[in-house]
Amino acid sequence: MALGPKNLWTGPAATTPRIGNAAHDDVVAATPAARKSQRAPATPTATGSGRFHRLEVIGAGTFGVVYRARDRRTGEIVAMKCLRASDFAAEVSALEACSGHPSIVQPRASGHLGSEAFLAMEFVGPTLRYVMKHVRFGRRHTELEVRLLMRQLCAGVTWMNRLGLMHRDLKPDNVLV
Repeated sequence: MALGPKNLWTGPAATTPRIGNAAHDDVVAATPAARKSQRAPATPTATGSGRFHRLEVIGAGTFGVVYRARDRRTGEIVAMKCLRASDFAAEVSALEACSGHPSIVQPRASGHLGSEAFLAMEFVGPTLRYVMKHVRFGRRHTELEVRLLMRQLCAGVTWMNRLGLMHRDLKPDNVLV
């Protein structure tokens, strides 16, 4: 299971309520230091417009559009999120801060393609909602399956909280399995 950076909140972990996509409107900086760290990506990567080949739309919303794409350099399939430039720095900063945890989706590249900003992340798979609805056809998960999912989910959320981040929209649509 993986969490992406969707709807992350930077602030004290004590106020906590592997996670996929974030929008700046849903990212809140609680302290001046947190706001400063959101201004620019920690490690901006300049990427040419030809590095990623968009294959299909896998999600869309007010934050932008997410595509399944192929990295032409490595051949890896990635999730490429195209978003408003105003959302970009906070999104990249939050995802890079969470980098390295096995329950949180990992960044691959970020940059600008023309007038839009993009963030390429590892492509994990379907959402928990999709699996519950279309793969399991409404059948309940066993207690063991739920325990395993929740352990991974809690591990990712705990990691984010230790970094001063909080996911503000945790739901089956934002949990990738």
